[in-house]
Amino acid sequence: MRMRPRRLPTLLQKKPDDWDDEEDGEWEPPMIDNPACKVGCGKWTPPKINNPKYKGKWYAPKIDNPEYKGEWKAKQIPNPSFFEDKTPCMLPKIDSVGIDIWTMSKGMIFDNFIIATDVAKVKEFAAASFKLRQEVEKLQAPPPPPSGGPFKEVQKIVMSNPIAVAVTSVLVLLGTMWLCCLRSSGVPPPPPAGQQGEGEEAKEMEEKEETKEDKEDKKEEKPKVDENKTKKTVGGGLGDLNGDDWDVVG
Repeated sequence: MRMRPRRLPTLLQKKPDDWDDEEDGEWEPPMIDNPACKVGCGKWTPPKINNPKYKGKWYAPKIDNPEYKGEWKAKQIPNPSFFEDKTPCMLPKIDSVGIDIWTMSKGMIFDNFIIATDVAKVKEFAAASFKLRQEVEKLQAPPPPPSGGPFKEVQKIVMSNPIAVAVTSVLVLLGTMWLCCLRSSGVPPPPPAGQQGEGEEAKEMEEKEETKEDKEDKKEEKPKVDENKTKKTVGGGLGDLNGDDWDVVG
C-alpha cells in the first residue's frame, strides 16, 4: 500500500519571473498540508494509554544496618592551655614593636617609633626626629634623572634657543649640499702641460726599452746549427770531398 505524503507542493503559485537559478538556486514551490490527510497519513500506530499496573523501575529493597554507628569523628579531649579572656579591652603594657614586611627593596631602615595617646606629644616627637632627618636625607640624595631621557634634554635646549638652533641647522644643510656638489663635479682636471709632456716622454722610453729587451731575448733563443751535419747535407750525401772517405772502385 502506497503511503500518502503529509505535505504537498502547491500548484497555485508559479515560479517568479525575476527568479535566477544561478544566483537564487533551484526554485521550489511552497508546501501545504495534504487535504487527504485529515484523518491520518503515513504508517499507522495504535494509540497508547497509561498502564495502571506499572510501578516504576525496580530497585532492591533496603533495610537498616544494625552495625552502623554513624559518621566517624576524631575523639576530642579538653585543652589544658585554654583560657577565656573576660576583659579583652584591657591591654597590657606595650614594651616592643614587631614589623613583618615582605619586599624586594634593599636598605630599608625603621627607627624612632612612638606609641602614645597624646597627639600633640606625637607631633612634637616627629618634629624633633623624623623632620630633621628627612631634611638631611633630601640634601644628601642625588638628583633624580630626567624623566624624558636625552630626548627631553635636547627638546629643552631647542625650545630655549630656537633661533640659534634654526641658524645652525640651515648652515649644516648648506654645507652638506655644497660638499655633495663638489664630489659629483665629474672627471678630475688633467695635469699641467709640462708634467704631461714629461709623462709622455717617459712612457715612450719605457716602450723602447721593452722592445729592445724582446729582440735580445728572441736572438738568444735562436737554435744553433751543427757544422758537421751542414757539410754532409751540402755534399749530397757523398761524404766530404776533401776528406779521406773515398773508396777506390776498380
